[in-house]
Amino acid sequence: MAINQLEIFERLGLRPGGILIRGVEITHWGKLVIIYAEYTTVDETLPFRLFFENCAEITWQSLTDESAENPDMADVSGILFGTNQSLETCIITTDLFEIIASYAQLTIAQDWQSQG
Repeated sequence: MAINQLEIFERLGLRPGGILIRGVEITHWGKLVIIYAEYTTVDETLPFRLFFENCAEITWQSLTDESAENPDMADVSGILFGTNQSLETCIITTDLFEIIASYAQLTIAQDWQSQG
């Protein structure tokens, strides 16, 4: 697993900043995972989506207990990309959960480019 905390910003073409996740969608019987996220700095908030396609495995771990509040967004502390047994793998760790996706293809939709 490559340890490059800045790779997500390189893939987005942006300088390092904060990332918040506002939703996770798992469809096609687990073959597609969509992460709805926002890149944030003091000056801007830019929405984007990560599409993990043809997933072979998805692991989800909740990092909160039942008494925790239900916040609208999860604060990302790390996104790591790598390869595991010939599949691409991404580990996303937040203050609320960690998700590991082993996938064949990643598409990043920079939704701010379609906004007026």
